[in-house]
Amino acid sequence: MTTSAFFSGFLTSLALIVPIGAQNAFVLKLGLMRQHVLLIALLCGFMDAALILLGVTFTGATFGQYGWALLAVKYISVQFKPYQYDSAAGAITASFIWFLSLGFGARLLRPLFAKARTWMILEVLIGVLMWSIAYHIWFL
Repeated sequence: MTTSAFFSGFLTSLALIVPIGAQNAFVLKLGLMRQHVLLIALLCGFMDAALILLGVTFTGATFGQYGWALLAVKYISVQFKPYQYDSAAGAITASFIWFLSLGFGARLLRPLFAKARTWMILEVLIGVLMWSIAYHIWFL
């Protein structure tokens, strides 16, 4: 079960952080400019780790009184009890791998992002994605 919990946390985390958003765009931009890449990638990873650990630690206390809520949370990888910290380790690993890959891999995209038009397209896509998420949260 430990390996299953780890990979579930890993894949769930990737599914949540890989879609381009403001944080990813920031890491990408600094990676393209080759400014503070390691520091920013590690900072993003550590912040994710802190939030993941807080979520895993306090989910049981928060949702424990509502059986249906705890069951729902379990299916999105947070209550792999007693393996919830294995799941968290997978999620944290995915976060660090993603931000380090994005930051240092950005140099491969440098020729593409040398054009202002590419930045505009990226910014529009991020805006559309963020508004789409907000719409779905608000109305669905």
